[in-house]
Amino acid sequence: KVCNYHYFATFNLDQFKLKTANHLYCLTKDKLVEKKFFPDLLKPSHDLSDWININDFFVTGNNFISLTHTGATKKEMVFTKTDTLFTILLQKKIPLNDYADYDKMLLLPNNNVLLLAVNAAGTWSYYLYNSNMELIKEIDSGISKRYYPQVFKALSNTNIECIFDIDNVDKKDCLLQIVDLN
Repeated sequence: KVCNYHYFATFNLDQFKLKTANHLYCLTKDKLVEKKFFPDLLKPSHDLSDWININDFFVTGNNFISLTHTGATKKEMVFTKTDTLFTILLQKKIPLNDYADYDKMLLLPNNNVLLLAVNAAGTWSYYLYNSNMELIKEIDSGISKRYYPQVFKALSNTNIECIFDIDNVDKKDCLLQIVDLN
């Protein structure tokens, strides 16, 4: 929510054509308006792929921030920051060590960006970037990729929490991790 507007981004997969349709909507009062140039923004950064998935999306003041990937990839995610006319202000490809995931980006109150992704060792790491998407540091959680992040949220500029659970019916446990980014 920014001012009196609610924004949300979606992607829908046509399983017969193997193409996605990406959309950005703005809801104000009782009117839903689609932002038409959003899908055109995504295609060039993914080599004109027809299978672009939206990992995360934020609106901050006069900027749209998205994290996207090409479907079923282990290659990379693309961070894009634009103005409200979809002029690209910053775009960066972020390499991956495992499949691209959803809802694993936080925009911190100080405008730093935190990504949660599997590292080369096979554990989850928190990757802290400044507002220009320059890596500040990696913090290895020490938690195996067999555990899956369910709740990932900022408590402040420097503290975050994440709840991980395991996809193993015999184990039935979860972990709460609180991390000081300093």
